[in-house]
Amino acid sequence: MNKQRQERIAELRWTAERKSKKSDFLTRITSIIDPEMVEVLDFELSDELQSKHDDWPGSTPDFTFQTPKKNTNSITEIIRNLVDKIEGRYAFIFMMNLNFGLVKLPKSELVGHWIDIIELDGDEFFIYAPNHSYFVCVELTEDFLPNSSQPEWIYELTFSTKELKDKLMGK
Repeated sequence: MNKQRQERIAELRWTAERKSKKSDFLTRITSIIDPEMVEVLDFELSDELQSKHDDWPGSTPDFTFQTPKKNTNSITEIIRNLVDKIEGRYAFIFMMNLNFGLVKLPKSELVGHWIDIIELDGDEFFIYAPNHSYFVCVELTEDFLPNSSQPEWIYELTFSTKELKDKLMGK
């Protein structure tokens, strides 16, 4: 089989996988958010918009914030600060496990349901501003917090830039 044919088969498989993940997402999101409020962008537009966003900054403390899972208020406040800076009524999210493309959600739904969205995906999701290149990744993970001898479940935010982190955390 020639390389061009192999690439075409891989592309078709990826499209089929994306459609399956999209269908799974749409089925599951209805238990969280009114489906009329959710818009899934088509795959081509989604890919185009994601290519315009900042690259992953790394996981240094300059770009991250961690808090125990039980401390959801601080994460909610940071997400609220982020969506307040986004023009318009909507933000985009991209999920790590249900990685079919971008989903357009009302900002109020994102603030009110970010925990549900993480649980729906099982790992993490990214919040993108429609007209900007920055993002925030919201992750549920097991890790060691400073001064801790045992790993625990934490929320970790990764900011695309240190400036964004400082702005959203009021520094």
